[in-house]
Amino acid sequence: MLDAITDWVDADSQTSGTGGAEDAWYLAQTPPGLAANAPVRRVAELAAVRGADAAIVSRIRSYLSALDAPTAVNVNTAPAEVIRALVPGMDSDAAAKLVADRQQTPFGSIADFKSRLPHPEVVIDETALDVKSDWFEISIEARQGDTIARARALLRRSASGSAWPVVVWQTVE
Repeated sequence: MLDAITDWVDADSQTSGTGGAEDAWYLAQTPPGLAANAPVRRVAELAAVRGADAAIVSRIRSYLSALDAPTAVNVNTAPAEVIRALVPGMDSDAAAKLVADRQQTPFGSIADFKSRLPHPEVVIDETALDVKSDWFEISIEARQGDTIARARALLRRSASGSAWPVVVWQTVE
């Protein structure tokens, strides 16, 4: 699916790898469509990508975010499965223990995170990690009687830190 996602977001018409898909593939589907050729704005959009469907997206939804810019993974909030994917050689038990331990003492820095790894000498891409977040998905649900209203929004912390967050998108469901 990585080749197909690459083709979904890139602006060219060259198919990536063996699992990629550009407009010709999407036009041959029922119903026909086109590759987005733009960044993914919502995780649910991945259901339209070659090799994916609603069931796959549902299974991976809690491990993904669709953001407007490259961003590091917050090791203080990432699920154990994500941390395991980021740290070479980490097994499920070690990742689960790390997540449980951070509930008591959150990581203060990436150096702190690395020092608590089972093998602190492991080489990891520290630029892919952070101990804070700049992006926040907000969900609201209101009920009155049998009526339910839901709203969601994606906010990004302002670059200056002193201004209100920027609303990237919002929906009322």
